[in-house]
This record gives sequence, structure tokens and C-alpha cells, in this order.
Amino acid sequence: MTPLLETRGLSKTFGGLKAVQNVDLRVGANRIVSVIGPNGAGKTTFFNCLSGIYRPDGGAILIEGRDITGRAPHQVCKLGVSRTFQNIRLFPKCRCSKTSSSRSSSIARSPAAAPVALQTFLRSGKLSRDEALGFLDFVGLERHADAVSSNLAYGLQRRLEIARALATRPRILLLDERPPG
Repeated sequence: MTPLLETRGLSKTFGGLKAVQNVDLRVGANRIVSVIGPNGAGKTTFFNCLSGIYRPDGGAILIEGRDITGRAPHQVCKLGVSRTFQNIRLFPKCRCSKTSSSRSSSIARSPAAAPVALQTFLRSGKLSRDEALGFLDFVGLERHADAVSSNLAYGLQRRLEIARALATRPRILLLDERPPG
């Protein structure tokens, strides 16, 4: 059976630093997989390659057997990959119900939903307020729908970022988490 996500010999270097080296990974549908390692092990770089933020130096990334290596984030998003970031990426003056309204026809199902792309999502108005409230409710933030994202505690901002990623309706969700402390 063809895996939902596969990498073959994926590599990324920065100068002489081999951040990701020859990573082979196969993930089937409906699976939960953890990528673990110490700080500096290359986990975020790996996610940046998967989501199109970085172009790998070698290897391949496949979604259901389709090679997506080197595609831009907005192209990867259309294939159903979404993510969160170690460093929260929310619009600080945006209300929670707007932040989780992040779907558009031009950048549907964003994996990276970079801040500039998110503005496009918000302007599109494709996701109704009721749908946005549903995502907020799912992560326990419905009562904060009208709160400004920068006024939320750190843990609630993390949940909001997850709601934003889920609003893209991904088939693959990459959660890049910073350990506490």
C-alpha cells in the first residue's frame, strides 16, 4: 500500500552543517508518528522541508506516491499538509475567530500558512464564523473567540495555532512543538 507520506534520503545542509541527513520515513494514513530528538537534531528543519519552507538538498518527499520535493508552501498546502511552528505565528492584533478562519480557494489546506499567506486566507472569507468557532471549540477556545490573539496566555496561543492549522482541513498535520522551559 502506498504511504500517505514518504521521504527517501531527504537531506538539507546549511554551509557545512548537515541538519537533515538521508532521512527515510514512511507514514500510512490514520497514523500518529513522533519525530523526537534533542535540540538541534534537525526536527524543525525536517518539517520545514516537508512543508515547502526549505528546499531539500537531496532526496525526495512524496504524498501518496506523488513527488512534491521542492514545491512552495502554498503548493504543498493544496495537497493537504498543515503545520504549527515552534515559535508561534499568529497575527498579534487579530481576533481568535479570524485567526482560525484560515481557508481560501487560492491557498486551501495550507501546511505552513506563513503569515503573509494567512492574510490571504483571512481576506477570502471562505470559512464561516460558525466553522471557525467549531475549530476553536475543538481546541477549547470557543469562549475566547473575540479575544485578540496577543492577549492570550502562551498555552492558549499554542491551541489557537493548532486551530489555525486544523482550519485548513489537512490530511497531514505536523506539530512542531517547543518543549516547556
